[in-house]
Amino acid sequence: MISPQNDGAAGETLLRLGAIQAQDYGMAKWALALRSRGATLASVNAAIDGGEILRTHALRHTWHFVAARDIYWLLDLSGPVEVARRNYRLKQLELDVATLRKAARVMEKSLGGNDFLTREELLDAIRGAGIATDGNRAAHMLGWAELEQILTSGPSLGGGRTHALLQKRVPKARRMTREESLAELAGRYFRSRGPATVRDFSWWSGLTLRDAQRGLESVRKSLDAEPGDAEALWFDGKLRPARGNGVYLLPAFDEFLIAYSDRSAQLRSADQKTLISNNGIFWPIVVSDGAVVGTWRKVTKRAKVSVQVKIFRGAPRPPEARLAAAVARVEKFFDARPAAGSA
Repeated sequence: MISPQNDGAAGETLLRLGAIQAQDYGMAKWALALRSRGATLASVNAAIDGGEILRTHALRHTWHFVAARDIYWLLDLSGPVEVARRNYRLKQLELDVATLRKAARVMEKSLGGNDFLTREELLDAIRGAGIATDGNRAAHMLGWAELEQILTSGPSLGGGRTHALLQKRVPKARRMTREESLAELAGRYFRSRGPATVRDFSWWSGLTLRDAQRGLESVRKSLDAEPGDAEALWFDGKLRPARGNGVYLLPAFDEFLIAYSDRSAQLRSADQKTLISNNGIFWPIVVSDGAVVGTWRKVTKRAKVSVQVKIFRGAPRPPEARLAAAVARVEKFFDARPAAGSA
């Protein structure tokens, strides 16, 4: 279930995966690097700042990293579905289409003479036009503008994040028909995350079960299947599987768990409350032999990064050498201190 490493950079990895959840910005960078051979924090940041990787509300109306080359067809596919799902909440916030369009025009005008602006700069402009941004209205206005292909993520600025106009950030559009998009997304999902069910794909993508089934039907001849407890599990039997004896420190909201509606193959039910909070927070996890055996957290003191691991009671402890190597890899990735002898 954990995808093998890609030989290319982080942006190429996203082309293979389709998207990864980026709720936790820093941890999502580690999720990409873990699946990209040779990637560093600096190289992932460069891909984001350069516009090769975008962070936007592409699927399930939550943050995802997607490849810029995929942004238009993904939003063509998921945008109308996600906007429709938010209609009730938008009404609660008194955000009708006229107000959302007015806010979008303000943002477009503000960004017309700028390559990017911070969230607060955009919200100042919206408030200046007489539109209230309190009570969660700001997040929904910005999210609506992303789904309507107006806004996207810009480069980092002093450690903070910015917004840019999508058409300026990614001027060349790759478009597909809806059927082509369903097939493309289904193929990427089952090849990178299989074995998985069509319900898993529906959950991960935010598509209706009917559309998920249509996508699977388009690519099923290129996949293998095996029986599951309730329905078939689909996967690409030609791809090299991940090693069963690997030890990984996976980030918060990692695809290893969040890409599936049924997580019983990876996670004991007794441990679920430890890993997933009541409000949907997925904590960083330790995986050994394909199963979740503990949690970890990153601690930074005096610019030095260290990792603290907690193995669940009753869970098999990973081999010490492999666990130590996994810890060292995380610490090396997040350690941004200058190398010895550098200027």
